[in-house]
Amino acid sequence: MRIPGFVILAFTLLIPARAVAQTDPPPDIPQLRAAADHGDARAQIQLGLAYEHGTGVAVDKAQALAWYLKAADQGQHMAAFSVGLLLFGGDGLPQDFPAACKWLDIAVAEAPDMERPIYERARDDAARKMTPAQIADAQQQAQAWLAAFRARPVRAGGDVPAPARTRYVPPVYPKNALKSKAEGQVKMDITVAADGTVTDAKVISPASAMFDQSALDAVKQWEFESRPAGAPPVILTVTLTFSLK
Repeated sequence: MRIPGFVILAFTLLIPARAVAQTDPPPDIPQLRAAADHGDARAQIQLGLAYEHGTGVAVDKAQALAWYLKAADQGQHMAAFSVGLLLFGGDGLPQDFPAACKWLDIAVAEAPDMERPIYERARDDAARKMTPAQIADAQQQAQAWLAAFRARPVRAGGDVPAPARTRYVPPVYPKNALKSKAEGQVKMDITVAADGTVTDAKVISPASAMFDQSALDAVKQWEFESRPAGAPPVILTVTLTFSLK
């Protein structure tokens, strides 16, 4: 099968992102799998590359697709691009131009400026093999996926700054805890919407059951600085301390 020009160009410009497929010695597959199983998107991409190219494992395009899909579901544009290429080219997998177009459309939307033209050429090449109705359906599926993805909460840290708290409500010390002179800490994850309100709170490390509800009642009244409309919710980990000192 003739290799489309955009694929050659993609591999030329994106060698660093795909370099694991060419490394010597081969990647540590058990270590990669352990990290990938725990949701590490970079490890999932590297494992996909290993299976796609037979580096450290036997070539298995179905496994490569499965790992790329896991990383793409976390918003990794390179993984979405790889999914699109595999579905476009077939090569051991059934060709699926509409699905390829959907994932390449997602890659276009999420890619940095330098890589976007490559993804656009790949998507357009897939679209030329589709009917207008199929193209419209693929675009709708891509937009629906992007809307759902962008509405998912993201954890604060790294490139995601934690919004500043603007209103603090202290937890009420439970009467039974005061009576027994009990102390403790409650660690929880809270979800902060773009308007700064707390929309969800979950205890992840309770001190004792007597403090949990008081802590939950308090954090749900907290407020944070607002962010632009449409910004995804942010998950913060907070600790509330109940002390008699």
